[in-house]
Amino acid sequence: MTLVLYLLLGSTGCYSYRQVEVRVIDGSSREPLSGIEVVPIYNTVLEFFPPDRTTDVTDSKGIARLRVCYNYKTKYAGLYFRADGYLVDQDRPRSYFILSVDQLRLAIDDFHIEVELLSFEDYYFKYPLPG
Repeated sequence: MTLVLYLLLGSTGCYSYRQVEVRVIDGSSREPLSGIEVVPIYNTVLEFFPPDRTTDVTDSKGIARLRVCYNYKTKYAGLYFRADGYLVDQDRPRSYFILSVDQLRLAIDDFHIEVELLSFEDYYFKYPLPG
């Protein structure tokens, strides 16, 4: 019985969350992107009680508001973007943005994260395929 109570109450992670604004802009035009779904991701493997994952869609100003866990035990967290035709402006083609937990904590202190996405065309112009 004690083990069951521990599993139900004690091992829920005792996570802490903060509201964060994520601003998503087009990396070429610098204009806000609306209608982009933003989801926090955590490196969870076989966990019974992972952190909550809130989602939001960017508004006309490119802003999504998320509740983000900032005391999760792994070294990295990130943000996933559901955006047809766009990739994160990084040197590897991805639909997600990786942050160390320390970077995430700094961003949470500012309550703001800005991420640039590029259209496929702009992405492959900036980062051409080898060969």
